[in-house]
Amino acid sequence: MELRSQAVKHAAFGKGIITEVSGNTITVCFAQGEKRFPCPDAFSQHLTLKDAALQAELSAMAVSKAQRRQEEKKREIERHEREIRLRTMRIPEKSQAAFDAPPEQLARYREEGALFTGRILSGPSRGKPRTPRTIKPNTACLLTAKPDGGDEEQRQILGAFMVRDDFWGDRCADGMVRAHERSGSCCPSRCPSGPSWTGKNSAAPGETCPSGSSPTRPCGRSCGRCGDASKARRRPGTRRHSMPTSAI
Repeated sequence: MELRSQAVKHAAFGKGIITEVSGNTITVCFAQGEKRFPCPDAFSQHLTLKDAALQAELSAMAVSKAQRRQEEKKREIERHEREIRLRTMRIPEKSQAAFDAPPEQLARYREEGALFTGRILSGPSRGKPRTPRTIKPNTACLLTAKPDGGDEEQRQILGAFMVRDDFWGDRCADGMVRAHERSGSCCPSRCPSGPSWTGKNSAAPGETCPSGSSPTRPCGRSCGRCGDASKARRRPGTRRHSMPTSAI
């Protein structure tokens, strides 16, 4: 659009003519002398063009630009708050999580990179998604399953992943725990609760653990291929817990 030589009006300086356009700055000649204004910002408050159609176009551009600035400022504030939370975050033992992962959950994880925490079963919030308050950017999540009708001793670890580094469970309203895009999961060739499944960084069905280990010679990784959850090595003084649908 051509702004040079356009007539404008200012609330304090009166009528003027745009004499120069340089980047995002315009120069307006008033009776009192030349004044410079930011463009298109000035047309949302201070300047009014005689051309009504051009004025409406520039006003819309100014509003859109202001909204983008507000969004950028909001993102910067959120980034700063996130950095503060990460620096001051403690790592409690209960910040880790284990999920019962039937085939449909595994398929959802494969497609969306997320797991659902389940719904509240009773009380005023019945039917609403569970809020994973203890899950934070440092949380490791286990995918587990057991055969249909089996007991907890038969539960196996199918895989593991870290949550996204911007995920805070206390702010999660939809109950979806989202995995970090760079975290891997390694699943066994046979799923005890259904058909075979492999994750993004998993070995294919029938393959061995990437380190060449076996169930009798674990590799020491959280790959799930080398043993089951009930026989996993535990630190001294810790207790074995059963794993409900979502142990969060």
